[in-house]
Amino acid sequence: MKGLKGREKIVVIGGILLLVLFLFYQFVISPAKDRLTLLDRLIPQKESELKEVIYLKNEYEYLKKSNLKKGKEAKEEKGVVTLSYLEGLAGKAGLKSNIKYMKPLGESKSGRYLQNSIDIKLANVPLVKLVNFLYEIENSARALRIVGLSILTNKRDPSILDIAIQITSFETI
Repeated sequence: MKGLKGREKIVVIGGILLLVLFLFYQFVISPAKDRLTLLDRLIPQKESELKEVIYLKNEYEYLKKSNLKKGKEAKEEKGVVTLSYLEGLAGKAGLKSNIKYMKPLGESKSGRYLQNSIDIKLANVPLVKLVNFLYEIENSARALRIVGLSILTNKRDPSILDIAIQITSFETI
């Protein structure tokens, strides 16, 4: 710089300042501007995700409360024999008269649980009533599980079914 004249020094200093400003814009201002644009675009997406989380939280709390109610109902019904409980479910579905037999298959202990298995034979059942009965079993207050299901159509009327169901109930010991 010592060998340069005044005008040349101004041009070099101006060039250096332009280079510094260009580098500052390129590495500081432009990335910050791009980041702000990205964040502005993400705000609606994150708001919708937040609404979904709030909805799921409310649904979880509702289900938790309803499960507590079901748990209380199940505790109140714990003394009920499983055969009579299933007979009540069949009555709700309109199948009480269609029961041929209900046989307990035995009990077994598995850790803290007592497992009861029951075999049920139903005859001359319309499909709608079968669906209602299966719905009652799946949504009962007690821990019931359908282990086996055999469906045969009636030879005279295909809309009438003969059914054999194996149901297992679980109770804490």
